[in-house]
Amino acid sequence: MRILKSMEEANECTAIRLTDKRQRAKVGDIFRLSPAVGVFLWGRLIKKASFFGLGVELNLVYVYDAMGFDRPAPAALAPTNLILGPSVVNNLGFARG
Repeated sequence: MRILKSMEEANECTAIRLTDKRQRAKVGDIFRLSPAVGVFLWGRLIKKASFFGLGVELNLVYVYDAMGFDRPAPAALAPTNLILGPSVVNNLGFARG
């Protein structure tokens, strides 16, 4: 994995679309995301709710420190193994692939 050293490098990074299917995410779903070609991170949708007093349903997700094309073992998908803290995201990543 490449370490970014400046904001210019960060702006060059783009996510890789993994599917053309539109899908509805459910609590407990495990997902795979690809921040760069050949790099796959794994996550789980933990909760759907209105956060921060907004009138919009958002998603609480965990992104784990488990990399690879194949789904990791259940032990690797534990809250003690997060690559970044719990994050609140909208539904576009799930809906647009």
